[in-house]
Amino acid sequence: MGSVRFVSACLFLHAIVAEPLSYFLFEDETFICQPQRYETPTTAAWNTPDQTLTFVRKVDADGETVCQPESCLTDSETSCDTTELNADDLAKVSGTVAVIQGSDCLFESEEYFALDYQEKILKLKVEWKAVGIVFAEPFNGKIGNFLSGKLAEKLPVCVIELATYTRLIYATGWANQAVPAKKKANFDHALLYTREEDENRVPIPKITKAEVLQPWKAGGPDGLPFPLLAVTTTFNPRDIPSVSAKLVVAEWAPQCADAETYAACVLCWGLDKPMSNYDDMANSVMLLKLYAKNSRCYTSGFQYAMLASRAGSKGLLIATDAVFGIYGMYLVPEILTMSTYKILKQHAEVLEFALSEADQDLGVVVTLPAVTGSVAPAYLAEIESDDLSKDPTEMVTALGVWVVDDTSANGWGSHYYCLAGQALFNPLTHPGIAPPTDLASTHGIIMHAMPTPACANSSRCGECLTSRNHIDLDALISLRENEEPILLIDLEDWPCYLEYIHLTGLAIEANASALVLVNERPDPGQPSYVYTMGLAGHSQDDGWRSPIPVFNIDYTCGERLIDGKRYMIHTPPLANGLAVRDDVWDAFAINNLQSKEELGEAILKTSETEVCDRCAAGQATFNPRQHAWFVGELVVVKPSAVCGGSYFEVDCLACDRSVDKFLHWTSGAPVLAADLMGKIAVLKLRGTYCMHPFSNIVSWMQHRGAVGVIYINNDETIYTMVQPAMPYTLTIPTFNLPLTTGDALLNKAKDEVVEMRLPSIVDGKAVTPEGSLGLDVRDSSTSDELVAQKLLDQIERELKNKG
Repeated sequence: MGSVRFVSACLFLHAIVAEPLSYFLFEDETFICQPQRYETPTTAAWNTPDQTLTFVRKVDADGETVCQPESCLTDSETSCDTTELNADDLAKVSGTVAVIQGSDCLFESEEYFALDYQEKILKLKVEWKAVGIVFAEPFNGKIGNFLSGKLAEKLPVCVIELATYTRLIYATGWANQAVPAKKKANFDHALLYTREEDENRVPIPKITKAEVLQPWKAGGPDGLPFPLLAVTTTFNPRDIPSVSAKLVVAEWAPQCADAETYAACVLCWGLDKPMSNYDDMANSVMLLKLYAKNSRCYTSGFQYAMLASRAGSKGLLIATDAVFGIYGMYLVPEILTMSTYKILKQHAEVLEFALSEADQDLGVVVTLPAVTGSVAPAYLAEIESDDLSKDPTEMVTALGVWVVDDTSANGWGSHYYCLAGQALFNPLTHPGIAPPTDLASTHGIIMHAMPTPACANSSRCGECLTSRNHIDLDALISLRENEEPILLIDLEDWPCYLEYIHLTGLAIEANASALVLVNERPDPGQPSYVYTMGLAGHSQDDGWRSPIPVFNIDYTCGERLIDGKRYMIHTPPLANGLAVRDDVWDAFAINNLQSKEELGEAILKTSETEVCDRCAAGQATFNPRQHAWFVGELVVVKPSAVCGGSYFEVDCLACDRSVDKFLHWTSGAPVLAADLMGKIAVLKLRGTYCMHPFSNIVSWMQHRGAVGVIYINNDETIYTMVQPAMPYTLTIPTFNLPLTTGDALLNKAKDEVVEMRLPSIVDGKAVTPEGSLGLDVRDSSTSDELVAQKLLDQIERELKNKG
């Protein structure tokens, strides 16, 4: 069997000059070998047309193979060979390439075989001064693998199979010589393997696609609804046409499937047909499932490819849980005339499900892509250099959230925002979905899409992805009843969908106007992120873009949207494929602290003149258009434990559900309406992420009778707080103080009574009356009158709520 394969290889050898291959010539015969890792692809002492070969036999003086205990291989104080090499032959090795055969001892595992190999290589280099080694496998059918250790990589080594070794010793006459003579060979083409060269040969693009284009049963689907993501290898042919063939799932022969020991693998390697359905592989595309019961006797991608090639397959799909690694090595010890690809486990299950339904005559026909110059059609569209050069923070946008079912009746939670990652396959232009003008409408309503039972079960992905129904029917009906519905998909609910483009397809089929993906729950103690989503799709090579915008949000924000309430989403418009940063970003005051020149500074007067006699403060664009000046007592508050913290520390859903969102700074007691009535709330900006935008906090304070809010900034700057869109009307003023001033004021007000005079507001801007700024100055409205009016407003609201 080995000689037939060799003859076929020889026929192709000179026809495919560019095919990566390592071989040496003896007289008129070619011997293909598998190089081990070395520092460089060639070396002057190794790659010469006049190389000298020295045959080193692996028997002792009595002609017997010696198998010593395996413990000597791991004992650092003991140097040993499990199989002794002939001393007379070793004496001739210096300055030549030694030809040796590996040990045929039945080790406990192949690891010991590799240790024995490394022991021999080091001795031949250090003690016997060999310039290189041709190392022969000891068992029939055993395909060479990587055996090198770091020290052994200092010597050029090329591994040949037993059948090739047998040809060599007969071609040279060594098989019949009592004293083997040195021989000359041409090593010009005996290339050595380097990891760097393997990396250089990774095809670009490295991800292509296989497809199922035809129905596999009468009246069935016209192929699969999407192509199969396929990761290429460094050892595929440089040029090969597209090929279509029936799919066959490889089944290992029992001797290989059940092999648990090195000795059992020797029996597996010796089989002419290592698969029980080996004969079915001819002219087929072989599917090998590494996630199922795989043979321990074959462990490398190129070994699987060689088995498929020898079986006459037209292609090989290797299904694995870890699909994105690239299979090497590029110097395979056989000319391959078929392509090998890695595919996702879920997609392999889809193919198997299709096979289970397939008509016997139709089967499932898989089409593999054409390859030209090592390049196959791209599955992932190329990203323009402009996109790659962008500041990553520019790729983060925001989605505005409007709570339709705000049943809290406490002025809280009517709107907030979610930071969002964008998709690089988004439409080039899109108007966005504007903020709702009527919360009773269905404009931009978000619908949580739940999968069908099959699509929710990772063990039923084949059934899911080959069916026409993926979204739960009730959710689909609700989607179609709304105007511009936005589909919300929690990635954890959809285990069969591993690519953004397939999820986008669901939203398109459901007539959604946009798609929002909720990223997976982070590990305990780890932050939740948003991502820039890559370009992927069934026609990415044609520059495909989604007709609807696609965003992803972190798990923390996603939890809030899956809380059972109804929400409307405000999405930013798109220009040149990216979100317009100033839309939702500004509407929800995400960058709500802008330069003080926007409205200028306001002057606040405090009873604590040692803190500041004239306190410079920033204003807010959401302040009332007209408001009288007044004097109020300060109440220092802080977020509760469940609401306070940074972006990565808080549980915003728990904060949404909590009643006591704010506590008194000193006592830690919940802040009640009676505590705020007629007073000015003072709090720090830091640690209020879940309550953003800041107008939410103002609304909460206003609803409980506060007459003003003062924020303490995170730095020494005062800002104009900007927010153009809100779902409620704010009737109390808001100001902000620099950090040092604010902290000093806070430290006073937390323990004693401190009053502050807030200025009048005319046409949305604070003004300072002429003359004294004392606390006793009165304008057209007194602070008492203002408080009284606030009390009346509060009573009126409470009566409405009870009614």
